[in-house]
Amino acid sequence: MSGRTKRTIYHTVVLTAWVAALVALAFMIVGWYAERSYSPWVLFAVALTFVLLPIHIFVHELGHALFGAACGMRFFSVRAGLFFMLERKARGFRLRFAGVSESAGESMFCPKRAYPHLRERFAATALGGAVCDLVYAAVFAALYFALPHAPALFFFEAFAPFCLCEAVAALFPAQLPAGKTDGAVVLGLGKGDPEELVALSVLTAQGILCGKTFAAVPRETLFSVPVVREDLRAFHALLLLRVQFLLFYGEEKEAEKQLARLEGLFEYLTEEDLACVRRYRGYFGGDFQAGEETLFGVRALEAQLSEKTKSSA
Repeated sequence: MSGRTKRTIYHTVVLTAWVAALVALAFMIVGWYAERSYSPWVLFAVALTFVLLPIHIFVHELGHALFGAACGMRFFSVRAGLFFMLERKARGFRLRFAGVSESAGESMFCPKRAYPHLRERFAATALGGAVCDLVYAAVFAALYFALPHAPALFFFEAFAPFCLCEAVAALFPAQLPAGKTDGAVVLGLGKGDPEELVALSVLTAQGILCGKTFAAVPRETLFSVPVVREDLRAFHALLLLRVQFLLFYGEEKEAEKQLARLEGLFEYLTEEDLACVRRYRGYFGGDFQAGEETLFGVRALEAQLSEKTKSSA
């Protein structure tokens, strides 16, 4: 089956799920209206929340965070809507306007340390979003039929069909322009697909670096990996880690080659990636300044490089 056919099937399944969710919401509103507790302001609040901070996506990303925390993952940013992103900074978290994205929900994380069974931990984190969506849908659907339709409660009940729809969309395995669905990631982990193997290599290195230096990272972890598409986020993180690894061992020419390769992917890089690229390009230009925090918890290397620059000045 071709990729185009798979995407067509995926969009058909998701569209069917969305139609079913809208029909279910319509029946819920009719039942609510029949009890004479109907309030148009609640529907307005539901519509506004759906656009600005959709609860079904928030629940999905919260599921990733909860399952990830249970599996020993540290989250660096969470997008739960089209406009806003929660980011981890050196002094805590901050909420910022992130602009419109292809993906309404997105999480970035790494292990807190080097863990055994990282593949299983990664899979559990990936599935956490859909699991929380299903739990939310089941709980509030049950409350809808078990309790009177109070306006405040109906606000949360209205998102139950969309949580179910979000779970279906996440679990259906598909490769989309914005990336793989959670179901496709878990399936790829089981099959040992190249993209997931590269992601596991990145996570393995990041986990080691949270407590140690690059001296503890085996070279093959970063350099003996399958060939993957260059527009993948995991590939960009891999190149950045390679730059840092090579600089740690004083292999500056090879490090600059890897950096040039990363710079060639400018159109695919995030703001976080670009900030790191600028920092390391500044190093090669003789004006390196250690940032407050670099991508995925490698501050120890930046401190070493900063001292090296000061001593050579």
